[in-house]
Amino acid sequence: MADTTLTETADSATPGTNCPPDGTDPRCTTNVPDLVPALTITKTANTPAAVPGATVTYTITVADAGDTPYAGATVTDSLSGVLPDAAYNTDAAATAGAVSYASPVLTWTGDLTVGATVTITYSVTVRDPDTGGKLMVNTVASADPGSSCPPGTTSAPCQLTVPVLTPALTIVETTSAATVTPGQQVTYTITVTNTGQTPYAGATVTDDLTGLLDDAAYNSDDAAPPAPSATPARS
Repeated sequence: MADTTLTETADSATPGTNCPPDGTDPRCTTNVPDLVPALTITKTANTPAAVPGATVTYTITVADAGDTPYAGATVTDSLSGVLPDAAYNTDAAATAGAVSYASPVLTWTGDLTVGATVTITYSVTVRDPDTGGKLMVNTVASADPGSSCPPGTTSAPCQLTVPVLTPALTIVETTSAATVTPGQQVTYTITVTNTGQTPYAGATVTDDLTGLLDDAAYNSDDAAPPAPSATPARS
């Protein structure tokens, strides 16, 4: 780590001086601390992935981790990579300073004393159906001195990616016979497959027999094997 103190020493070879070369008189040396600014910024989401219709809450933490206060620090968060998949809920709030939104950029401005921390939160709702790219990417940045997220940063904890998982439930119904005769039994089989990227808890499938009961009697023999899992099928 570099020395953060500016040190200057005066000396003189003149006889009788109190500052000879290699002297030890403290009056001959000045030490000026070199104060280092440091604005530490992190961004998180309340979920690693989302589904259509879900709400994703983002939290930005801005901390003065340096030796100097900040007057009018500015932090921006562009939602341009989020809005194709989600709608901003107009609910940005900050524990200090002021936060504003001019689409697609969220901006926080405020003062920070040494050691102070500000938390900014906002949320978006994923579109249902999501017709975007199914990948919400946005980056927080600050051009202030000592910023840990200068403009152009594309890595965590400045840039955050939340994928939108696609639900898909594939249902296929088949019969044991293509044609039937009076008195013949026909067996129907319904196959339900999770072909998407999300689990289903309490999925419901119905089969209306209205078009059958005028020609046949239901045998009250419906059965289903135990559900193996609610997790999606793997490709």
